[in-house]
Amino acid sequence: VGIEKLQAAFANVYAAMDTIDAYKLEALENMRKTVAALTAEVTRAQSYLERARNAPTTKLLGSGGPDDLSLEGPAASSK
Repeated sequence: VGIEKLQAAFANVYAAMDTIDAYKLEALENMRKTVAALTAEVTRAQSYLERARNAPTTKLLGSGGPDDLSLEGPAASSK
């Protein structure tokens, strides 16, 4: 194998390694942005959850039977 071929092979290896490094840096930056966006959404969701936990409870009306959801009036009686 000639020296020129070995040098070309090493140049290809170095170019591939540089491409991989650039890809990793870009991927890490994208991951950083994604994590930041998700962190902001989690913080927002936590405030909603806290508000829901601190809200006064609502009393359930009705017996929970099927009649609680029935309609009354002329449209309902035509079933």
